[in-house]
Amino acid sequence: MALQRTKLMKIAFHIDSPPCRPTGIGRYTGELLKALQRRGMDVESWIRWRWKNHASELCRGTLIRPLLSTGDFSDLLLPAVYSSMKGIRIIHSPNGNLLPFTGKACQTVMIHDLALHIFQDLKPAEEVKHWKKKIAAAVKHADGILVNSATTAADLEHFFPGSSSKTFITRLGIDHLKRKPKGSGRGKHILAVGTVEPRKNYVKLFASYRKLRLQSRSTPPLLIAGGMGYRSDEIRTCAGEGVHFTGYVSEKRLHELYRDALLLVNPALYEGFGFSVPEAMKFGLPVVCSSTSALGELFGEASYQVNPENIDSITEGITQALEKGLTPSMKASSEKLFRTLSWNNCAEATERAFRALL
Repeated sequence: MALQRTKLMKIAFHIDSPPCRPTGIGRYTGELLKALQRRGMDVESWIRWRWKNHASELCRGTLIRPLLSTGDFSDLLLPAVYSSMKGIRIIHSPNGNLLPFTGKACQTVMIHDLALHIFQDLKPAEEVKHWKKKIAAAVKHADGILVNSATTAADLEHFFPGSSSKTFITRLGIDHLKRKPKGSGRGKHILAVGTVEPRKNYVKLFASYRKLRLQSRSTPPLLIAGGMGYRSDEIRTCAGEGVHFTGYVSEKRLHELYRDALLLVNPALYEGFGFSVPEAMKFGLPVVCSSTSALGELFGEASYQVNPENIDSITEGITQALEKGLTPSMKASSEKLFRTLSWNNCAEATERAFRALL
């Protein structure tokens, strides 16, 4: 009976970014779609026409409706027509873009972080302006706002007082990686995962790594697994001997890098969630990560915490992880995280948020 009641709620996901890579927003979108369907919900995927050929894997199991992007007024009315014809109750945007006309359907958005409001020069000026405008519009006009951590909820209320009245915390899942893939070897490198851009704080990580190599020439190489982003050329010039860039890697290759790593380090200035941290924990790796933002909130007890603004703190964290490895208390904390941070729990919290708006 509960399943039948759930099916009465029809939902559309407004997929407003290219559905190509299973990282970050793409991971959230695909895993939440699957989890909501497992709960018996009727979900459609609305996607830009030019991306429809890339949507089959991300939107598997859902009806895909194309949204045109010619700029004609009739195109803007398509969501309202779809929602009226099909009885859509909720239109959810995984990346914060609101639709101008949705008929009687409620609109919700996911705001992943407020990094661009907190730190300067993380993205090009025009992109920062665009994102700030988009978030402000979402806060003003969305019926509900979903965030992935209490940190993001607090930041949202700080910059947009009163937003907490329609904000719902829906922590993400980490059970998409079911188990550690088989393989030989461990301990070839120190691993950092993420786009080469200022937010990831690689410049201070490189300075910390230089200190480690001065202390011991046997320090393992540092691998940076991630595509090139804003100011990546400038950041790469700060990398010294022993630092290697892989560029963007496939999910299979990333698993191999986790498997063969000594530890993961993520000294990011800000993370709304930070998938690389729990993924590394799934491989049994000790993790060194920032004590700030959602990294401290969610993973503090399961990792070596460092001050991302302090090179000595990062150096000490890596040193401790190399010497002590994964401690019993960290392992116990990570196992607790694996039980609580699931996509089913995320879908359940998301459904509660949707129903609260109806």
